[in-house]
Amino acid sequence: MRGTLGLGLLLSIGGCSALNPAFVDLLDPTGSSATVENAPGYVAIAFINNADVDERLLNYLEADLPDGGGVDLTPYERRTLRPRIRFRVRVDFVNGGSNVFEFVDGSVKLVDTRFDATAEPDLIENELTNAIVVCDVLRVAIEGPIEVFMPVAIAGYQFQEADDNRPATFVFTEFLEESLRFVPLEVDVVDQDGNVILQQNIGLRDVPVPVDGPRCGSVVSFTVTGTLAVPFLTTPIFSSNDPSVRLDDAVALARVGGRFAVRVQVN
Repeated sequence: MRGTLGLGLLLSIGGCSALNPAFVDLLDPTGSSATVENAPGYVAIAFINNADVDERLLNYLEADLPDGGGVDLTPYERRTLRPRIRFRVRVDFVNGGSNVFEFVDGSVKLVDTRFDATAEPDLIENELTNAIVVCDVLRVAIEGPIEVFMPVAIAGYQFQEADDNRPATFVFTEFLEESLRFVPLEVDVVDQDGNVILQQNIGLRDVPVPVDGPRCGSVVSFTVTGTLAVPFLTTPIFSSNDPSVRLDDAVALARVGGRFAVRVQVN
């Protein structure tokens, strides 16, 4: 419902008379003084965030300190919770000009309260989810990686063999560099025949494709679905209630962040 309403709002402003001339001036890549009366047309670009959060991760974040993240969510905030996702969209124009927009959406409250949000300004600075550009548009495409904010610290453990003085166990070594920051979502690794040899965050069929030559008046939407998730190390000899992973487990490390898909639609 949320994504449908967002797209419907953009569709409802397809007529030139509905747009603010000052806003058109701001986004006109030609530098000319476009107005409602003389503007040639528009292409709208929208980011729709339909991703969710893994239940175990959410339960950890909501648990009281020091056992969890101490996040206090109202029932409404919990129902509307979205991972914090960002990416850049490049718009190329027929006349050779271009614009780049950074889209960001998601719940800024979804972060371990022991983390100082001001240490990551991008977490709270931008809330852009749509843009409108003047025709003629040659191509609209995501430029660079799609990133998700990792709301917790993830502990890395190494296996320690048993010896005469102690049984086999796992020893904390370091926090992953992916902790409490925006991290890129990685595409699955495949062999020459297209077979997946390492599953990561996005499947080959779920990567966003460029849109070439969208007609004036159209809406290009990028819809992100999937689930933000982190590992919790559990073995017969050791388990952790905190986000954690075995550092020699390539499969688990590759899946840190969860699983996502991006759908591109032109209306």
